[in-house]
Amino acid sequence: MAYDENLILHGVASGGVHLDLDENGVNALTLAVNATGNKCLDIRKTGAKGLVASLILTEVADADAYSDESTIFIEDSDHLDRGWARVTTFPTLYAHIRRIWVTTTVGFNAADIGAALTSQAPYHGQLLAFDDALLAVGSGYVYVEMTDAGDLFTDAVGQTVNGTTGRSTVTRVCVGLEPNIQMQPHIYNRRFSTNKRYIRANILGATQVTDSLGICWILLTNDASVSPDPF
Repeated sequence: MAYDENLILHGVASGGVHLDLDENGVNALTLAVNATGNKCLDIRKTGAKGLVASLILTEVADADAYSDESTIFIEDSDHLDRGWARVTTFPTLYAHIRRIWVTTTVGFNAADIGAALTSQAPYHGQLLAFDDALLAVGSGYVYVEMTDAGDLFTDAVGQTVNGTTGRSTVTRVCVGLEPNIQMQPHIYNRRFSTNKRYIRANILGATQVTDSLGICWILLTNDASVSPDPF
């Protein structure tokens, strides 16, 4: 069972129209593709239990809202109209992220994740992750979701960047994603197993996008040559 047109969980609506990942998505409850490009797959006759779901982003996001994000689940059930349960989750997709090299004066901790990150400029955004070296006094990257177009975090070297607990100074000008460059094309693979009859993608996720994150395909295969992500 390799990728083919019968193994598409999301991507094309009736008439062959390619669809963006956006706030209009409606989860599938039938084997027929719905108006937002989603469908359920009946895997009973395949005998497959070990599967790989692939999330393929084919173009740069076109998101004006800086908080645009989406988490996509793969779900299974023995019934089309009920009993759907999550079997695997893709990484959260963020439209606008900055990456900043800092040196801590007070180490970051778990309380900083998801909280505001601010700077002297001032810029502010949501702290998504940080390098392990920043748990103590050390140097590394912090990753922050921009709140609006002005949050470029292009501080001069030596300015402060503060989370809820962590305190740091900028030791390199912001690198990585440049201004106005959004989420890029990428492929994410998730391996899972199931003994249920039906599979679908839940594209509503924990936080649905309010704009477009670009054309998105979600495909299913049991081809052993498709490697899952190492995380």
